[in-house]
Amino acid sequence: MCEVFIRTTEAVLQLYLDSTYDSTRIHLRRTVEREKMTHWRMQLNNILHRVHFGTSVVNWQDQSSGPQYQPVWTSMVLINGLQYGIGTGRSKDASREAAAYQAYQALTAQYGVH
Repeated sequence: MCEVFIRTTEAVLQLYLDSTYDSTRIHLRRTVEREKMTHWRMQLNNILHRVHFGTSVVNWQDQSSGPQYQPVWTSMVLINGLQYGIGTGRSKDASREAAAYQAYQALTAQYGVH
């Protein structure tokens, strides 16, 4: 863990030395936002804690279709027994991320939190 921190710090410093403060800040902000938004299940978990749902109320229903060598997964996320999102993808992971994104969008609209 410490080595990761050191390498990250070195990379940020090198980026800063090779360009300006503003371009470094913009690049890092975009990178962080992109990384943050690729983990929708984590974001969903975070928003559930903010609105005091907890995580024990989240259930997933997954189903695959198509040939074994090229399945299409469909995942549904249920919160307190209500469907908040449904997603499809080439893997169970991808379909759950898509469903979590929909659920996240629904919860932010419903509760006005991000």
